[in-house]
Amino acid sequence: MPGNIATPEEWRAARLALLAKEKALVKAHEELVAERQRLPMLPVTKDYAFTGPDGPLSLKDLFGGHSQLVIYHYMFDPAWEDGCDGCAFTLANAPDHRHLAEKDTALVIVSRAPMDKIARWKARNFWAVPWVSSYGGDFNYDYHVTLDEKVVPIEYGYRSKAELDTAGVKNIEGEQPGISVFKLEGDQVYHTYSNFHAIDGIAGINGYLELTPSGRNEGETPCAFKLPWELAEEAAGHSKRDDIFQQEMLLCRSCVPIIGLLGAVSAAVIPNNDGFPKPDTQQSLSLAKEAGGLLPNVPLPTKLGPGSKTTFQLIAFNELFETAFFDSLLQNVTKGVQGYKVEQHGEKITKILTTVRAQEEQHAIAAVAALKTAGEFSPSACEYQFPTSDLPGAIHLAETLTAVVLGALQGANVAFAKEGLTVPIQLISSVIGQEGEQNGFYRHLIKQVPSESPFLTAVPAGFAFSALQAFVVPGSCPYPLSNIDLPILAPLAVNGGPIAAIEPKDQRLSFSADLTGVKNCTAYMGGDTADKLWLTYATGQQKPISVPIDKVKWTDKKIEFEADFPFEKNVMMGFSHAALTTGKDFQTVDDVVCATLAAPAIIQVENTSDCKKLAEL
Repeated sequence: MPGNIATPEEWRAARLALLAKEKALVKAHEELVAERQRLPMLPVTKDYAFTGPDGPLSLKDLFGGHSQLVIYHYMFDPAWEDGCDGCAFTLANAPDHRHLAEKDTALVIVSRAPMDKIARWKARNFWAVPWVSSYGGDFNYDYHVTLDEKVVPIEYGYRSKAELDTAGVKNIEGEQPGISVFKLEGDQVYHTYSNFHAIDGIAGINGYLELTPSGRNEGETPCAFKLPWELAEEAAGHSKRDDIFQQEMLLCRSCVPIIGLLGAVSAAVIPNNDGFPKPDTQQSLSLAKEAGGLLPNVPLPTKLGPGSKTTFQLIAFNELFETAFFDSLLQNVTKGVQGYKVEQHGEKITKILTTVRAQEEQHAIAAVAALKTAGEFSPSACEYQFPTSDLPGAIHLAETLTAVVLGALQGANVAFAKEGLTVPIQLISSVIGQEGEQNGFYRHLIKQVPSESPFLTAVPAGFAFSALQAFVVPGSCPYPLSNIDLPILAPLAVNGGPIAAIEPKDQRLSFSADLTGVKNCTAYMGGDTADKLWLTYATGQQKPISVPIDKVKWTDKKIEFEADFPFEKNVMMGFSHAALTTGKDFQTVDDVVCATLAAPAIIQVENTSDCKKLAEL
């Protein structure tokens, strides 16, 4: 019995006896895994349909470019509001799907609940694993994880209803757990394995890989997988250790004295403790007191033109993101997360962040109200990821994002003016002023001149929408992103990352982009690109500035190149952005979008102030 006391000799003898049994178990397990891999494959002949966050998907789509697919059948009946708690435990112990991807294996969760319920449950539990709905299809019934004898004869765990009854398993019906494995060879999908028992005992990367035909797929690097810092880099758009080091140095160069360093990547969903995004009357009043003012009560347009509709959708999409960002930042500060601990003025900083969050919530509520008044689609919250590990980094990011927003809101007023909507112009103008106040404060915190330039840089709506995608967890939005009629462009990295903080002088910058999936990009690949491709900057209210690119290197559809940053001639202080374009001599920034292959690369020219310390907060 446990707790027996033994001599060293007795303990060693007992341990050796147990070791022999452990070795026998390992050998038996290895033989079982090998036999599983030798199972014959069954061709899948039915075209199964699924719904993902961005729309319809086929079974082949779920492979995501990999040759193996593991599906976890998560119990979630369409009539339920929440998913199964037991399945949640299993999913919480599943391996990171990105590690499985390194072994050419996709992990996807499938439930019969509709996608909106799945998205809400997934966001509530902070899960990032891909999850799709099989609602309305045969998939769950054919793979015996939804049991309804009115649809198909009941079978579970490879036993018929009669066999289940004989075994004492009676009245089994409805949603059941399971794991199914598929193999893709060419265009043909094969079913290789399903398991309905002891699923919670399948844990870790190797446990899932051992269910597949290729097993652990170790090759010459049995321990190869991406470390957490590498996964964080990918989420932030980086690929090298020195990129992270460079960003940290840029952030720390102007760190404020009251802020500590180090921490973890932030991630967040929309807060709902104050009733947001649908507060009742009392909650709206409380929110107004935090924000410093009430929501507008002017009559909203009952009809929106196509430009105004898309503009309000972009504003709502952005404001929901900003709400999540500042809520995450506020939570990190108030909970004293490493890197966000504030040694002085904690209450004052908390009050400021609470005010900013409430103001962003009001902006989102107002944009959604405008869309609903006109009977148009309004976006809801996604899951978000923020590549910051400390408060200085978060403030730098807030300043850059606000500069992008201020640039996009200029175009919003143009869209409203073209369609004769005067009320939104006044509302957006008031928001531009308020966002400008915020950004001046952020710039002061990071020791930059609060007002960066006399005329702020314009940002096309398509560039703003594309930039926001870097912070959205892929597949987490509970609607197709195509509902918003804006392009999502290939990202353009500058100096190794999405944002470059540089000195105010003429200099060379390096750029890179992966153009896989970009239409017509092959026409520009290889050879001399001098007369084919340009780098086009937008700064202030100047016409777009196009410069030649050189030192071009193509690797498949990935391009690397360099270009001049013409600071002195164009006085490019503060925020500018750049695009890889197929033309030049543009008249407006909006003209650039249709000729863009990748964008936007964000460039911040530092204009440091000589203040010795922060103003008292």
